[in-house]
Amino acid sequence: MGYKEGARKYSRMEYDCYCISIACQCGNLDELPPICDDFKFRVLLQAYKKDLKFNSEYLIGNFKLDGEKAGLLYDITRKYNEEKELEIKFDEIESDDFSKFASEQGLLRKVTKKEVEEHKTFLISKSEEWKGIVLSQNQKNQKLKDVSEESRQILRELKKQFKRNQISLEEEEYQLRVFYWKAKYMYLEALSISEYIASVSAFPCEYILKDKLILFTFKSLFHILYKHFAWYISPEPFKVKSYHSPIFKPNNIHSELKSFFEKINNSEMLSGELITSNVPLHFNLKGEDYEMYFKSIKNKPNHLFISSLYPINNSNTLQKLRKSLLLPIDNDLSIYRRIIT
Repeated sequence: MGYKEGARKYSRMEYDCYCISIACQCGNLDELPPICDDFKFRVLLQAYKKDLKFNSEYLIGNFKLDGEKAGLLYDITRKYNEEKELEIKFDEIESDDFSKFASEQGLLRKVTKKEVEEHKTFLISKSEEWKGIVLSQNQKNQKLKDVSEESRQILRELKKQFKRNQISLEEEEYQLRVFYWKAKYMYLEALSISEYIASVSAFPCEYILKDKLILFTFKSLFHILYKHFAWYISPEPFKVKSYHSPIFKPNNIHSELKSFFEKINNSEMLSGELITSNVPLHFNLKGEDYEMYFKSIKNKPNHLFISSLYPINNSNTLQKLRKSLLLPIDNDLSIYRRIIT
């Protein structure tokens, strides 16, 4: 994704290591230089995620560690996140067992009340900063343009929910802050994941489905991350949406999709199905039902991009699926074929 300091450009991994090393030298996050604001933002949002109204007690990484302890903090956090597939799902990153172990080892410490106020000020400033980015319609960077367009669409949906639920102005202000925090966080995650995908294959990803070229783009990635991952940092009206289990792993979603499309094409199970914009493709993967949507690409009639992908939790949709034919492709994957009556 490219962070720069002078003429030096950092990958996401290099950037994180750079900011961790400075934090360990300083002894805390609050003395980090501005280049590390994105790193600080992600660390703080994870630390405060269970109560973003700043009314609880919090634990945060202890950066006053010697080299061995700092390496242990980095290694066990990474290992824990990889094993649990929770780095951006947020659902149980700080389990009681993990927090207890890390605290006993001196790897986590309690946040002071003074720090809570300072961190609150920092995070609110980042919410306002991201609000300006989302509402701007003059983005020159294509990824920011895609993300701001997608975010404005999500924001319109959120504001409709506000009217429907008749919430107070104070609560609306809070939920909007959460919205902008999550949008910024998922933008950073999408940058990281797309950087990784580009390092091992190609990005945007291209797949073939029947006679269509299917693209998995930065916009696809951001939408799926925002709408269907990270339940904890979702605005309250969106917490009823379906969230991914570890079947689709964010860092490996390109490989999962490649395998998915190859299996379908080889089976010819969709020979009679219409693959087009805004018509969902339903399938069952490893016992869970999913819905995938596509959207058309201007002036390219045989090109589509993946606009959404999520597990189905809507009871009406599930009932309709039970009236469709479920065609097994292998032990893990089956496709729903619509029955025309």
